[in-house]
Amino acid sequence: MAKRTSHYNRTEAMVLADVDPVASEAEDVEDIELHLSSESEQSSDDEDSPPPRKRAAQGTALTETARDGTAWREEQLGVRLHFSPIAAYAADGEPTPTARSRITSRLQSFLCLVNLAMLQSIREATVAHGKAANADWFVALPELMAFIAIVILRGLIKLPALPDYWSATLGHQRIKDIMPRERFQAIMRHLRFDDKSTRVERVKKDKFAAISELWGSFARNCIASYTPGRHITVDEQLLPTKTRCSFLQYVATKPDKFGIKFWVASDLQSKYVCNVIPYLGKDPSPPTEERQTDNVVMMLMEPFLDKGRNVTTDSFFTSLKLAQRLHSRNTTIRGTAKCGVDQMVHDYSVRKGTQRWPVSVFYNLIDMAALNAHVLYQACTGEKERRADFLDHLATELAHSYVTGKKAMKEQELQNQPTTPSPGKRALCQVKHCCTANRTTKRCAGCYRYTCGQCIKQKPWMCHFCG
Repeated sequence: MAKRTSHYNRTEAMVLADVDPVASEAEDVEDIELHLSSESEQSSDDEDSPPPRKRAAQGTALTETARDGTAWREEQLGVRLHFSPIAAYAADGEPTPTARSRITSRLQSFLCLVNLAMLQSIREATVAHGKAANADWFVALPELMAFIAIVILRGLIKLPALPDYWSATLGHQRIKDIMPRERFQAIMRHLRFDDKSTRVERVKKDKFAAISELWGSFARNCIASYTPGRHITVDEQLLPTKTRCSFLQYVATKPDKFGIKFWVASDLQSKYVCNVIPYLGKDPSPPTEERQTDNVVMMLMEPFLDKGRNVTTDSFFTSLKLAQRLHSRNTTIRGTAKCGVDQMVHDYSVRKGTQRWPVSVFYNLIDMAALNAHVLYQACTGEKERRADFLDHLATELAHSYVTGKKAMKEQELQNQPTTPSPGKRALCQVKHCCTANRTTKRCAGCYRYTCGQCIKQKPWMCHFCG
């Protein structure tokens, strides 16, 4: 109807203008046909080509406001930045000068992380608990170090149960030589890490009170013994355990679903554990504007900020506010990367079944200390050594003082005994080189051990080894 009306109006205008309406109508018909043909061609082209994308409004394409009020804007490449770039930290990770001056052996690298003061505090707490059951119970510092040596060897040598390490068929001779099974179990039974008499008051403020002081000393020693390189990774570690614990976590994505969670910062290149903080559950204090994960990253990175380093985290930690806080401390942040520390600790882990969560945490401390000690030892001495070999030699050095002292004490006791025993007294042969369980009344003149006729080598009465 609209076309017809416009056609009549146009004809009337042409008549008034003294124009031939027939010729004009023919021109109109030709124009209409050309217009229709062009429309049909365009529609066929539109059917063949995909529909055009809807373009956003000019205002929303450049700036967008998030739910939290953050305004995101689009900037062109090559535009001058509104902030100056951070100068990157250039040095690689290395031991501190103090650690370099002390470390010449595997034992010294381990003692940089678990020092004698920490071992002494463990010994005192363990003795206090043992004396509550037996007034004569005691453990010396070398014996405690030998106990830790067996714990490390159990991580290298996998056997089904604890008694198997001392069995006649599956047992390991080195473990047997270090300490009897009954003594190892007695130390494990009384092993404590704090003053039990004051724990009730301390737990009200610190859920980690049963081992908090020891763990804090370990974390400080890790920071003081190594200077990390440019790249530091921050991630979580789940210590597998199902012990009764108020801050036990369940993580469905982990292979071990239940455990105690730790926040770990490690050097990307060397895998050295730079700092570690336990997660004790939801903070009961009033919430603040800062995200908990942001505070965790800032606490872990506090000793290493203001140097131009870079933090690598996953999506769980990353946020704009965290990036801004780190940038204000001359530190950058980037996306996901796997540091592999959790897997390295798991390879030769000393963790075993226990019903006490502080013991599980102590096992984790030994694992991390052994891993860091391996890094320190290789960096300070320049020797490249497999981690399994390092742990094996470390256990030997830890137990050396106790084993040597035990042998010296045994020799002293033998020397104090008379060479010729009381008349009629017979004892089992202590040499057992050629026999199994013969009885004798004579001793070796060299080592003062009971020696039967089969194990004698020469006269005067000398055993096979002394002769």
